[in-house]
Amino acid sequence: MPLENDIRGIGPRTGVFICHCGINIGGVVDVPAVVEYAKTLPNVVFTTDNLFTCSQDTAVKMAK
Repeated sequence: MPLENDIRGIGPRTGVFICHCGINIGGVVDVPAVVEYAKTLPNVVFTTDNLFTCSQDTAVKMAK
């Protein structure tokens, strides 16, 4: 079990994972523009785009 960290006073930290999902999303949404916009939102500390965010491989990367 990992050691606990004292996070009092840090506030929320948000990660944004934008999915291309092939042409289902990427064919309609300007994914790079959404990623850039998400970087400007309050408390967002990480943004990225993935081809298939719902895949097992991506879930493992998100956990890290």
